[in-house]
Amino acid sequence: MALSETSTTNPVGQVTFLYHLQKFDGLTGQAYPSHDMGNSWEDLNFPISASEFFWPPGVETFPPFVVHTNGTIFTVDDFADSGVAVIDPLTGKPKTLTLSFDDEFPGSASSSQTLRFGGFGRWTVGGDGYAYLPYSYQWYSWQPPQVCFPDPSTGNLTCIPPCGNSIYGYANSNIQGTVYLALLRMDTSGNASSIQLGSWNFSGNCLASTYATPTKVTLITNADHGVLATWELISGSQKVGGWSPAPNTYYIATTSGAGLASETTTPNLLTPVLQAQDGTFYGTDRSGSMVKFDNSGKVKWSTPGDSPQIATPDGGVIDVGGTAWDTNGNPIAVVSLPIQSWTGLAYIPPLKQVAFMTNPSATPPFWSFANTYLPPNAFASTTNSGANQSGNSTAALCRDERDQVVAQYGQRTVLDSYFDPQLGRANRPRFTPNCFLLTGSARSEYFKFDEINVPDPNDGPDYSYALVRKPLIVPKESGYGLDRWRQLYGSSRIINSGYREPEQDTNDNSRHMFGDAVDLRNQTCPLRDPPPNQPCGTDGQQEWQDMATAAGNSLNNTGAKADYVEPVNLPPLPNGKIPKGCKWSCVHADWRWHDRGDYGH
Repeated sequence: MALSETSTTNPVGQVTFLYHLQKFDGLTGQAYPSHDMGNSWEDLNFPISASEFFWPPGVETFPPFVVHTNGTIFTVDDFADSGVAVIDPLTGKPKTLTLSFDDEFPGSASSSQTLRFGGFGRWTVGGDGYAYLPYSYQWYSWQPPQVCFPDPSTGNLTCIPPCGNSIYGYANSNIQGTVYLALLRMDTSGNASSIQLGSWNFSGNCLASTYATPTKVTLITNADHGVLATWELISGSQKVGGWSPAPNTYYIATTSGAGLASETTTPNLLTPVLQAQDGTFYGTDRSGSMVKFDNSGKVKWSTPGDSPQIATPDGGVIDVGGTAWDTNGNPIAVVSLPIQSWTGLAYIPPLKQVAFMTNPSATPPFWSFANTYLPPNAFASTTNSGANQSGNSTAALCRDERDQVVAQYGQRTVLDSYFDPQLGRANRPRFTPNCFLLTGSARSEYFKFDEINVPDPNDGPDYSYALVRKPLIVPKESGYGLDRWRQLYGSSRIINSGYREPEQDTNDNSRHMFGDAVDLRNQTCPLRDPPPNQPCGTDGQQEWQDMATAAGNSLNNTGAKADYVEPVNLPPLPNGKIPKGCKWSCVHADWRWHDRGDYGH
């Protein structure tokens, strides 16, 4: 997604800026139609001066937006008269009628009072799939609402709002009103509802009045329940001669579904940044300390002059300086902060790929980072500041059965043999994909998706999605991979086993769970354990050998350049057990060292 601005200058030299939001294909660079936006918006969190307590200022900067995991864009749209728009990124046009605050926002129904919009905060897409946007507004009335007097020149009655001119005694007009803070909860079709976070009354007259203004609103997704919100309430009184601010009040609240689940005040302003595996939160407070707190605002521990960056699967955190802290606030290691990618890889400058595992005793320590925006017990990806690897406040959930597949990688430790040359077999890191890597359609020239997404010749897949890495779908002309294997063998083959979910595999190191391994059937000897009187004969053994030769070896640059071909008889495991393997019934080949992290869709 790209942001841009253009400007026009009228004949008298006044410059007008216009902002644009546009999607570009990440692989080809193809540009899609842009969405044109306004040039200012009311910022709920803008620093407020004494004269602006009743009217947060317009901000001439790019309006806030967030991209949903399905590509839908939610944005504040100044063209919509303080409204929001749900944009189709392929067309640049709103999916539905733009929602205008003045006419259609929940909570802004007509009344005898006057409605005034207060401002927007920043979007967040929660783990429940809804986009949330904080906003404030006021209902107020004057008594009398206006003062009328005859015009001396015409005799006509002229009416002026209160406080317009003290000569006519308007200072005696009284004001009463309520300021509201709410969350807009919107789905990708534009259906919206409102969750009220709080309301505060103000009153007075033109010479003296009270005021209340919510600001510094921060949202973070709260697993798949909704969001957690924190904010500050500025209040006090004003009169001729100055302002008398009251002590600020700080709030924390959680939502569940379309309603408010909890709300309370806190001694300090807490700004959430990450959610930990146990459901607590890491963030900062007003003093600049890094804090761990629960959804009631109770602080578990803090450390001054710090801020959180990455949550770890043991409930701990890595701070912005690279110090790793355990869940109880004890420093346990110093690490180099990685640059994380959507494909599950991480890099330490100068772009050295690293593994992630919970092994602080390793040199250097490697980490597997938890993702609390998955279903329960599915902490299998990463929790970054900003909710995901792009830091755009979108919870990294697909909200379909892909999340259930990924959950299995959180419930079971799947070890990645890719890193054996760097770390050794004993230090294999844990493999933790995110849901966006799974596909329901990837195929090659010779093999359809349904042929690749098969866990066992006698068992079908549990889900219609699978991990399929590029070696299984690259063209045969690439010189490696599954289709090259099939081409070199010279005739059609049947896949006994392609992708397997963790629940369908008994081997924690199996490459089938990574999506880069296949077992091609020996059609002469298809039984793994044939009857003793029917062993695999010469023809079957030759078919096995021909398939293994076609699979080749990447080290020798032969065949389809497989990185590993399983022998007929596997050596015993460290615990003494003999793994099952194919024996003569199939040939297992995988491309574990090819196209690392590159998955097909």
